[in-house]
Amino acid sequence: RNVEKSASIAQELLLLSGNRREEAGQHEKVNLNDALNTAWQSLAARHLNHRLHNHLPAKMLVSGIPLKLEQLFRNLLGNALDAMPGGGEIEVYGHEMADKVVVSLFDRGDGFNPEDKNRILEPFFSTKAVGKGSGLGLAICYAIMMQHDGTIELAPRRDGKGTVATLTFHNRSARRGKHAK
Repeated sequence: RNVEKSASIAQELLLLSGNRREEAGQHEKVNLNDALNTAWQSLAARHLNHRLHNHLPAKMLVSGIPLKLEQLFRNLLGNALDAMPGGGEIEVYGHEMADKVVVSLFDRGDGFNPEDKNRILEPFFSTKAVGKGSGLGLAICYAIMMQHDGTIELAPRRDGKGTVATLTFHNRSARRGKHAK
């Protein structure tokens, strides 16, 4: 298990360092609904006290690398699950605006200290207890969004309980059938 975890961390560091040799995947049309559901299926069996409420449109297409978008959702969902150790609900909404696709994930976890907002996407920064995380999950999410010509923003929920992660894909090419960048 430790070897697998170390290998995973090494792969994540390569992504963050800009080494793109293993990132040779071509951009294609990806249904974010499918990517989210696949990511959830990989996590749900170990988190029986958690529920995902997926309110994404049935077809929400972006230009991207399918495995990377699944990893993006797996990391975000994993953080939400960790923030709610006793169980809870995660809600996901999405909409399209002009040349953007926006997806928001809401949890009811402990959230994060507003003072950490500027550091939360940095590699090795973690609000988890020592040994409970590598501090790479959100940095990887940031790198994946950059690969997909997008942005990620994390903020406390307006009602003060939990976090909202907002993904914005500047997705000019998916509707035209061209590859991004």
